[in-house]
Amino acid sequence: MADNAQNKESMKEAVDTLNQIVASNSTPKRRAIMSEQMIPEVFKLIYYMVVTGTTGQVARTATVKIQTSEGEKEQAIRGGEGSIDVAYEAVIEVTKIPLDVTDFDISTTGKGKKAVGVAIVTAQDNGHEVVAQGKSTDIIEAAIIAYIGATNQVV
Repeated sequence: MADNAQNKESMKEAVDTLNQIVASNSTPKRRAIMSEQMIPEVFKLIYYMVVTGTTGQVARTATVKIQTSEGEKEQAIRGGEGSIDVAYEAVIEVTKIPLDVTDFDISTTGKGKKAVGVAIVTAQDNGHEVVAQGKSTDIIEAAIIAYIGATNQVV
């Protein structure tokens, strides 16, 4: 048990150092790309479903199923106002790690049917800033992957 706690602390220190080095001279997108290459996947999105519709007419709900590093699969369902917000709330319900999202950006790479959405999330956890990106042909999925990537950095 002590080894696990020690490994987590060592990993957190390595992530902190990496983020400080990268943050000193790069854009959020570059920081996200670099950090995702170094962070172990503690949480991984298995699937999601978001129900959305006209504001004020349809309640938004999100269901996510996430696998932990121990192999456990947990599901959560949340409702609220925005499609991405309810998805993030469902992720928080599973991970128990609420992040303060300070910046969120969505862009695309490619054209037409081959276009891929790229979401970049900048978040804070107890004063510790993390940046992560997610990619998918679906922008909501990209946003969820980015948020989970940020969560993995603070575990």
